Amino acid sequence: MRYLVVLLGLFSCMTQAVDDVFDDIPSQFEGVNVFFGVVSDSSVGLAEYDVYKYASPTIFSGLIEVAYQSEKDLWVSGFLGHIAISPFEEQIFENNAANKIEVKHPIDAGVGYRVGFLFNPSTMLAANVGLGLAQEDYKEVGLRTDKRYYYVDAGVSMTLGVLTTWGVEMGVDYRMRNVEKAELLGGKKYLPAEYAVSGKFGMVYHREPV
Repeated sequence: MRYLVVLLGLFSCMTQAVDDVFDDIPSQFEGVNVFFGVVSDSSVGLAEYDVYKYASPTIFSGLIEVAYQSEKDLWVSGFLGHIAISPFEEQIFENNAANKIEVKHPIDAGVGYRVGFLFNPSTMLAANVGLGLAQEDYKEVGLRTDKRYYYVDAGVSMTLGVLTTWGVEMGVDYRMRNVEKAELLGGKKYLPAEYAVSGKFGMVYHREPV
């Protein structure tokens, strides 16, 4: 316990010292930040189709995320909003040449909140929480069924400033989904996994304060 108190004291002293150095250096995270990139969704656990269980493929989508953030000392906080769209279909099960399922994630939208720590004016490590609504389409031998589900996610991200108005951001989220079974042909049912891991990578545009 004594060592923990000492470490916390040292961290507090370092934070105050670094904060004094950063006071006159503008951060590129305050205000509006727009992320353009790719997000991948990978199911955790097995999906179920007609009593068979199997691993679902990773789905890739284009992602746009807008954040409005404020900065106080070494801390950044703000609200997020995102939309992800994927035009691709992924085959997830095939019993024979005439019996297969394809899944598509046409749209995913949500909002969230972020708290970040500045290691320097151009490097931020953040914790993110959010909730949203997504849709999955399932197609089996021409029959298409769509399901919408709500989700809650939490994760971390790191943003590195490259230029005055541009940076690189990467992150990972753990998602909990309220999935339901989808009715397919012949009374068969498909149930996606309840949990997923989402990773993102892309560029961030920062609008400098006027």
